[in-house]
Amino acid sequence: MSAIETASTHKNNPDVNSPRPPRRKWLADALVIVLCVSGALFSLNLFRLDLFQSIASQNKKPMGTVTVKYNNVQRRFSDRVIWGRLTVDSPVYSGDLIRVAGYSAATLDINDGVIDINENSLIRIRASSDGEDRVVIDLDSGSLSITCSDAADKGVTLNVMGCVIAPTAKTTLSVSAKESGMTVQVNEGIATITGDGYSRSMDSGEALILDTEGVEQAAPAAVVTLPRPNARFIKNSVEPVNIRFMWNTINIDQRARLRLEIAAGYNFTRIVQTAEGVNSANVNPGAGIWYWRLSYQDAVLSSGQFTIVDAAMSAPISPIQNSLFNYKEKPPSVRFEWQPVEGASYYILEASLAPDMINPSINKQTAVASYVEPGMEEGTWYWRVKPVFSSLYEGFTVFSQASSFRVEKMNESAAAVQTADNPPAAQALSEPEPIPAAVSKPVKSDKSAKPAKPVTPPASAAKPNSSASKPEVIPDPVIPSVSNTPPPAAPVSTPGVFISSAAGWKTLFNSSSTSNISIAGETIDGIEREVLTIKITLSGGDARWAGATLTDDAFFAKVLIGQTKGSRTTGTAVTDINLIPKLVNANGVRFKALGDGKKWRVYFPTSNVTDGAYHGVTISTQNGQVSAIDISFDKLDQPNYGSRIRFNKNNLKGITIERNTETPGTGASAIKVFDFEVF
Repeated sequence: MSAIETASTHKNNPDVNSPRPPRRKWLADALVIVLCVSGALFSLNLFRLDLFQSIASQNKKPMGTVTVKYNNVQRRFSDRVIWGRLTVDSPVYSGDLIRVAGYSAATLDINDGVIDINENSLIRIRASSDGEDRVVIDLDSGSLSITCSDAADKGVTLNVMGCVIAPTAKTTLSVSAKESGMTVQVNEGIATITGDGYSRSMDSGEALILDTEGVEQAAPAAVVTLPRPNARFIKNSVEPVNIRFMWNTINIDQRARLRLEIAAGYNFTRIVQTAEGVNSANVNPGAGIWYWRLSYQDAVLSSGQFTIVDAAMSAPISPIQNSLFNYKEKPPSVRFEWQPVEGASYYILEASLAPDMINPSINKQTAVASYVEPGMEEGTWYWRVKPVFSSLYEGFTVFSQASSFRVEKMNESAAAVQTADNPPAAQALSEPEPIPAAVSKPVKSDKSAKPAKPVTPPASAAKPNSSASKPEVIPDPVIPSVSNTPPPAAPVSTPGVFISSAAGWKTLFNSSSTSNISIAGETIDGIEREVLTIKITLSGGDARWAGATLTDDAFFAKVLIGQTKGSRTTGTAVTDINLIPKLVNANGVRFKALGDGKKWRVYFPTSNVTDGAYHGVTISTQNGQVSAIDISFDKLDQPNYGSRIRFNKNNLKGITIERNTETPGTGASAIKVFDFEVF
């Protein structure tokens, strides 16, 4: 073969006589494959061991249960290195490490006693080595309080910095472990402290302060004997709950007056009440989580928190008063719904055909704030609800005021007249009390609008001068039942109208609260209207807000969300650009609202306010009642923070409806807004 042919052959067939890959490359590839397979097998084995350990832990006897958990609380099993999150009702076992992060808390039920673990704390739970039915808590850092059960043969022993603290039955005490040493306060009962070569008994109102060497320090102190640490109270009426504080001073003149401060936040930037006394004082804040501190000559001697839950807010929502349920053949199923109460373990629902509620026909217990009763028989029904709390709470609950509705079987002539195009009128309610700045006035029917043709209701039905809300009726599976209102219409996209899917309303809330909004057609007072429904859950703390906003999109993204720390939204709608000029050219706004008895704040954000202290008004609502709200721009005020700036409507960027720190109370709330217009 010629040289030219040989060159051509190599050019067209590059693999001919090409050298093989070096042996080293084959070895490297094989090593990588072996390592990958080994890693996969190792991970699979770890998963297998973790799964078997989880199954085995279910067979272990738990030492206690998590009853309350707030924010970030983690647990690490004794035979693992990974931390996992704890939830309410999680069992805890011997050897568990429990870590509570900042701005968090947890409550454990152990041996029928209550252990409140405060923020930035680390503990270990273990069984007593002496064979007794006692649990040992090793406090590594942080602070906690213990309320022991009544049983003398059960209990909890603390181990802190080498000292063993053994409280007796019915004893409440607080312990903290810091870099500077430890502090023990006996709030009630008796406890024995045993250390290196010594033993000491402590009675109620006594305190012990030790440095890191175990030397007792004679520092000024105050032991609060009432209320107990992390106390929880039940408010069951409109009257405030009176909280009595009592304390015992140590290394302080017994005649000295101490200052008690109650604040809405842990940093005490918003103090709501202050009281002074030699050894006691009374405060009466509303519902919420409150922080307290006891001071003498600007030195804080003791601090803590307590909670007040408003059990009276668990009022009926649906069916509303004087609702009417019609059916043709099969009695309807009725959904009962009421206002939930934060912290309630469960609810008791009663319904009866007798107004005195003696021997009610329906007596149900449910963990959620709703219940569906099938086949409600004909007649006038009365119903009420009561929240029930755990033994952690002091006080008692009462049933809500009874609400009534009627179930009627339609006769043949009425059934022939009442069709899907001619439903019965929705029931209505009356108007709430007036409020300053936002004027409430009686709601009148819009006679110019074309109402639905109602079936004449019985004498017990609501009268036309009230609000409407439809009870939820579950349809008959064979013959469709007729509800007391038509089904909601689909949202109407109407540019230039404030309550419309085209308006561009968005949610706005802080990171620990929630907000949900919807716009749909509802029949109110016999008239079909577009209704904005805002449902929120407001958290505790200093900076909290939740609601809905209709603002300029650039302002919303850059200021309300972009520059406001902690703001969240689930809204993606684009604001109708025609609506903001309507607000700028107006002298005020008016709308109608159906609330749940809580106060709301209506803000009007402007570009010249840079610290969030926007002008607005507070409006009041009453549960299940409609009010007409008139808000004049010359009546707006600013909140009690931020710079004082004169309102200039030329800088107006929109409107916000929310609940926040300016409106008392936390938890779930809802409001319906309709007939919105400018004037």
